[in-house]
Amino acid sequence: MEFSNNIENYYQNKDIEFTKNPTNHTLNISKLDKLYYRLQKEYDYWEELFTLLKPNKNTPNNTLPLNNIRIYFEGLLQDISKASENNNINESDKKKTVDNLVNKLHTNSYPAVYSNSEFANMVENLINKYNSNVNIIDGFEKGYFNDNKLNFNTTELSNNSFYTGHFLGIKLRNPEIFNEKSESKIDEINAITEEFNSERNEFKREKENFEKSMNEEFQHFKEETNSKLSEFDEQVSTKSDNLDQLYNNSLENFNNLEKSYESHLKIEKPAKYWSKLATKYYKRADKWKWITIGTSIIYLALLVVILVLTAPPQNWNFDFESAKYTVILTVVISFGIFLINNFIRITNSNYHLANDAEERHHLTYFYLSLIRENGEFSSEEKNIVLQSLFRRTDTGLIKSDSSSNMPNPNSSLQFYSDLNKNH
Repeated sequence: MEFSNNIENYYQNKDIEFTKNPTNHTLNISKLDKLYYRLQKEYDYWEELFTLLKPNKNTPNNTLPLNNIRIYFEGLLQDISKASENNNINESDKKKTVDNLVNKLHTNSYPAVYSNSEFANMVENLINKYNSNVNIIDGFEKGYFNDNKLNFNTTELSNNSFYTGHFLGIKLRNPEIFNEKSESKIDEINAITEEFNSERNEFKREKENFEKSMNEEFQHFKEETNSKLSEFDEQVSTKSDNLDQLYNNSLENFNNLEKSYESHLKIEKPAKYWSKLATKYYKRADKWKWITIGTSIIYLALLVVILVLTAPPQNWNFDFESAKYTVILTVVISFGIFLINNFIRITNSNYHLANDAEERHHLTYFYLSLIRENGEFSSEEKNIVLQSLFRRTDTGLIKSDSSSNMPNPNSSLQFYSDLNKNH
């Protein structure tokens, strides 16, 4: 950036030795272009720190710490730019801009803060240590420059991060206060230590008295406990006998239940078999019933057709024609009656077998319920039930004089065992 000779001379005639706040170092630059370069470095430094504190682009700049410092150096750069050859304003206005620039550079208070100060170094450390925590940097800035130029609400101190930063700022700006407080704290600690030692000795004596008292109480408690333990052992012995008796009774009941369940498993499959068999016979009986009804209707219709369409002989004298007509009609009627009678017998036989299987099914579950209620049966009682369950069944088609009971208990048991294996 270039400046005219008049502006350069005008600037050099000013007091160009500036204090770099908040340090005691001075800044003396006789050339405006070098001053511009130096101020640009300051602005870039604070702009970089400010960017680290900005969580997103939509956050307003005036709500973030370090914004006033950044704006201060930005204003200085704008004033120098106005005084350069690149700006088409008159000479007098450029001189006024130089005056304004010099006045600002002589500012020895906030926000004129330079990058080589302890404040700047501490800000960098806090940003790195606390991951760019805005509240800590805000509290630190307001605590360090606590001269009524940076106002803050007392409610902000309720924020732990703000309070931490504020404390660090005050401590860094006024270390002598904390040194005096440290000496007073040491005296206070020594007094507390002496008081603590006195109380510790007192506590030690009370502890010894307490231990002695506790030993006496423990001995008394031990004797009382031993007495109660003896009584408890006697009660446990009595309870143990009762539990043994209860266990034996429970074991006996469980064995009876196990036997009953085994009987249940043995006879449950035959019960299911007879249930399926009853359903099968009922379906077959219904089928033959409708076959019988259909055959009867067809046969009656056929007989009516024969009687209507076949003309009887004109005279009923006994001859070959009348005999033939009578024989044919008799055969047709007899055959129809025989056929329908057999169908009816088949139907009744299936109903008879279905009823018999259903009775055995109900009898089986009745037997199982008796087992659950009364427990195990004797062998004779079992044989009576098994003979009723596994007796021979007449179909109803052919009459038989043989007994419907099974020959002997052994054959019933064998049949019962084979049925369990097959189903």
